[in-house]
Amino acid sequence: MSAGREVEPKSSWAWQSLGTFFARHAKGVEAEAAIRRAIEIDPTDGDLWLRLSWVFTDLLCRYVDAEVALRRATELAPESATAWSTLGRLFHETFARFPEAEEAYRKATALDPNETFTWMQLADLLHYRMARFAEAEEAYSRAIAIDPNSNWPWNNLGLLLADCLGRYEDASHAFKRAIEIAPEDSLAPAYNLVSVLRDQLGEIEEAQRICATLEAQDDKALQSAILLHPALFATYSENWGMASAHLAEALNLLADHNAFPSSVFPGWMRATAVLIHLGYGNKLLELLKLRGDDQRLRPWYEAIRAHIRGDRRYLRNIPAEMRDIAGTLYDEIDTRLRNLPDSTRRWSPPPAIKRVASRRKK
Repeated sequence: MSAGREVEPKSSWAWQSLGTFFARHAKGVEAEAAIRRAIEIDPTDGDLWLRLSWVFTDLLCRYVDAEVALRRATELAPESATAWSTLGRLFHETFARFPEAEEAYRKATALDPNETFTWMQLADLLHYRMARFAEAEEAYSRAIAIDPNSNWPWNNLGLLLADCLGRYEDASHAFKRAIEIAPEDSLAPAYNLVSVLRDQLGEIEEAQRICATLEAQDDKALQSAILLHPALFATYSENWGMASAHLAEALNLLADHNAFPSSVFPGWMRATAVLIHLGYGNKLLELLKLRGDDQRLRPWYEAIRAHIRGDRRYLRNIPAEMRDIAGTLYDEIDTRLRNLPDSTRRWSPPPAIKRVASRRKK
C-alpha cells in the first residue's frame, strides 16, 4: 500500500496495512498511529496488539509499552503462540525477568510445539540465565528434532556440552555437525571446535589445522576472539612473548568497550580459564595493568585476581557497584576451569587457601 493513498476510515485491515507499510520503512511514530487507529476500530483483535508491540520494541524502544501491548495480545488471543513467544523474549532479553520468560516460552511451545525458534530461546534461557543444564539440553534437542538441518541449535548444544556438562566428545560431534550443515556459516562452530579439541581433548594438531581455516573478520569483537586462539596455542608452547602480543592485539580491538560484547563473551571467559589453568594468570594481570586495562575492564581484572588468590570472597573488597558483575565473571571462569583436564594443569590455588578448604571438609 502506498502511504499516499487514502485509507478507508472504518477498515481495521486498511489501517493495519498502512501501519505495516510504515513499519517496513522504519517510520515508528506513523506506524504506531496507524495501528492504534486499527485498534480503535477493532479493539478485540489480539494480532493488532501484537503488531503494536513490535513497533514499540523494534522501532521506538518503548519496552514498557510493549509489555502492556503484549499482555493485551495474550488476553485477547491466548492461543497465539507468537504472542507468548514474543512476550517471553521481552522478559528474557530486555527485562531479565527470567522466570516469567520461561513461563511465556513454555506456553508458546505448548501451543506450537514445532516452532524451532521458541525452543531455542527457551534453551538459551535455561542454559545461560538459569543454569538448568539438563533442561537446556532437552530444549536444544527438541529444536534439533524439529529442524535437524539448522546449525544454530547444534552450535549452542555444543557450547552447553563443553562448558557446562563436560561431555567433550559429544560437544565435538555437535560442532562438527553444525559445520557440515552450513559450511558457509561455520565461523562460530569451527571456533568452538578448536577450543574443545585443544583444551579438552588434547588434539592440538587438528585444532591448529581448523584454526588456520578461520578467516579474519571485519567485526572488531569477532576478530578479537579469533586472536585468542593463537595466543592460547602459544601458551601451550610456553611462549608468553607471542601469547601476550596476540592478547594485546585482541584487547586493542575492544578499546571502545568497557565489557565484553555478548557475541564473544564465552570465548574470552574460556580463554581466561585456560590462561589461569596453564599458569599464566599473574602474567595476564601484569599485562592488563601495564596497558591500563585493569581499570577499563576492572570487573574482569578483579575476577582473575580472586582466582589467583584462590578465594571468591576477595571480591567483597572491591567497590560495591562492580561486585555483582565481577562475581558473575568469576563464576563463568570457574565453570570453565573445572572442565579443563588435570593432565595439562600448571596452576593450583595457593597452599594457604587449600588448607582452609581442607579444614572445612573435616
